[in-house]
Order: sequence, then structure tokens, then C-alpha cells
Amino acid sequence: MAIQNSTMVELMVPRSSITKARITGFYEGIDWETYADTDEHNFLYVRPVKGSVIGPTIAYWLTTNAEKIAHFERYDDYKPSRYAFGWRLPILQDLVEISLVLPSDQDVQDLYERGGDLLATHTHIGPREHAGAREFRFADPFNYSLRVTADPGYQLHGPQ
Repeated sequence: MAIQNSTMVELMVPRSSITKARITGFYEGIDWETYADTDEHNFLYVRPVKGSVIGPTIAYWLTTNAEKIAHFERYDDYKPSRYAFGWRLPILQDLVEISLVLPSDQDVQDLYERGGDLLATHTHIGPREHAGAREFRFADPFNYSLRVTADPGYQLHGPQ
């Protein structure tokens, strides 16, 4: 059996209809694909490459676990955008690299440009060359730091 989404990140966020709307609105605003779990509606999925069955995917796990939700605080500001308003992590979560790997430097640049002003306002490291590949980093509406990069040589598919 093949793994359909070989690179997937799971991010926990408080479960609510407002959370779902923030995820959907933000990612549709930067021209990424969003879709819902078809079973229990516990997950929302996001991917930068529309219509692809492979590639980097984020799974937002809509949790009701009180211990997990306790990490979030009410954020009553519309900065960097209106999607930041609501439950949010109090500081940017960037201790663990969450990398979304695209095939080429040009794909990374095109994705950044496609995101327009909304993505630019959420970006904390703009497009640059880093570790031999193009990258940029942005904060999602819940203050998770996400890194979009061309393949920097990781062995994503095992030794060749």
C-alpha cells in the first residue's frame, strides 16, 4: 500500500466552527487547497499544491482535549490579519521545524507570490536561499511557524 501523503504535519487546534472558518478562510485567501475529513470531521487538511494527491499536507486536528487547548490564549487583535483573532498560541511556535517540501526553488517562489498580501503579512522570514534551497517561513493563524522549502536534500524517499 502506498502512502498517499508521504509528508504530513498534524497541528492541534481547539475544535470549534470558528476555528474551521479561520483555517479555511486563511488558506483559501493564500490560494491553497483545504478539505475536510469525511468521517468524524476531526481534521481539516491543507496543501499548497491544489488537486494533487501527493505532496506536503497539513492536518489540523480539531481537538477537545482540555490539556491541549490550555496552551492557547484568546488573542483579541487583527494582526497580522483578521485570521489571527481568536484562540492562538501566545508565542510563535518555532522550536520544531515544520517543513513543507516542494519540488523546486521556482515552486517555492511561485507559491509565495500566489499568496499575495495575506501571506506576506503572516511571513516572518521572506523568500531566501537557505541550506542550498529556496525557502520562506510564515505563521499560520494559530501562531505555528511553517517553513516552505524546495527539497534541501532530505532523504524523503529513502536511499536511492
